[in-house]
Amino acid sequence: MTSRVSLALIVTALGPMIGAAFVDAPMIFRVLLAGAPLFIVGSLILGRQLWRYWRSGYRDDEWTARHDDSAPDFLELTLVSRNPQGALTAGTMEIRVRPGQRAWDVVSDNSPDNRINVERANTVSCRFSAFYTLHPGETYEVRWYGLDRGEFAEITRETFQLQVYP
Repeated sequence: MTSRVSLALIVTALGPMIGAAFVDAPMIFRVLLAGAPLFIVGSLILGRQLWRYWRSGYRDDEWTARHDDSAPDFLELTLVSRNPQGALTAGTMEIRVRPGQRAWDVVSDNSPDNRINVERANTVSCRFSAFYTLHPGETYEVRWYGLDRGEFAEITRETFQLQVYP
């Protein structure tokens, strides 16, 4: 409430000065004075939208990544859709996994040993420990990708620390 009142007072106090400057200014300055607020507001709105897109990590909010490391030498990665019908088809998935600062391991849906399994229309899983060596205590970064217009686009990602068992 206070900010609205103070803003109104500022506008009423500065209004005649701005109006006088607007009338006395040459044409180019009038155009700039009229267009500057529109440009600033448009830039703020566009900047906010880009900031929200960047903060989302360019991901699809419909999907959730999970992991199960409930036993030693076991890691299962799961991707679940909030939509019960799902939107995945065979041959369109790729998982990139990086333990710690090591190199990325890529698990592809169209590999001959079928490492990625579509369990239901909205659930996809991969038993990562069956094909790769696990590093307990390491921070794992997992990124799920789906085919979009011929290119892999990131669906979602998850970062977690793999449990250490005694």
